[in-house]
Amino acid sequence: MKHKTWVTWALAALAVVAVAFNFVRPHISLPAAPVGAQPEPAEEEPVEEEPVVMPSEEQVAEQKQTMSEHFTWAVVGDSLTEKNYRAATSYYDYVSEAFDCSVLNYGASGAGYKAYGSNVPFYELVEWIDLDGVDVLTVFGSFNDLGKGYALGTAYDTGTDTIGGCMVSTIEYLRMESPSLRIGIATPLRWPTGFAFDENGYALPGGTTREECDAYVALLKQVAARYGLPVLDLYTLCPLDPDDPEMRATYYTEDGVVDEDGVHPNSEGHRLMYRYWRDFLASAMS
Repeated sequence: MKHKTWVTWALAALAVVAVAFNFVRPHISLPAAPVGAQPEPAEEEPVEEEPVVMPSEEQVAEQKQTMSEHFTWAVVGDSLTEKNYRAATSYYDYVSEAFDCSVLNYGASGAGYKAYGSNVPFYELVEWIDLDGVDVLTVFGSFNDLGKGYALGTAYDTGTDTIGGCMVSTIEYLRMESPSLRIGIATPLRWPTGFAFDENGYALPGGTTREECDAYVALLKQVAARYGLPVLDLYTLCPLDPDDPEMRATYYTEDGVVDEDGVHPNSEGHRLMYRYWRDFLASAMS
């Protein structure tokens, strides 16, 4: 009887110890997942982009044939646009043979965005144009603005004190007078290294540097980009290189006159330019 009592008390003591242990032991729990947490997304496999396929010559020719609608094209420029003895056939003549277009010529020898050629710079020359009925207008100058001490300026200049300001003034006038007019800007062709004109139109030694020409083209592109205008980059794209003696003799010798200056392409030089103008006009009129 006493043995049973001892056992009973022993079991009761163990129960009390077990309860006490459960009460005082630390409570350990796993951290709860944050509300709204989502599983890590699986990494997506990179998608290979399809290569850009340029149209073939046959496709380009077919595209040109679809441009049957007549349009009027005003060409603003300097002696490379003006009709003169340098070239019997100019870039716009070749274009007009390919497209059904009428050409209005506003070329002025020696002119530039700021330079006074035939007594008028581009920003004044465009004011002479009756823009009614003109579908597309292009401005194609050379480096007549350089070598005359004009400040280059920036693409945000106003007024006509700098070359940049004159570029801006030319474009703003056209946009104000004819908001729907399609305007295209062409960069100059490359000049021979160190070439320049004097005030009488004769070549000078020294002249413009390649760095000056690069800066001029960069400024013109910046002005065009500011207004969202397309640029025909003949300075970069056109293979005419007046520093190459063979090319200079072939493409810059004046029609019928063995005398080249490396600035004014002859008819064959204009034919070489033509395909760039053709594609540029096709894009502008599409």
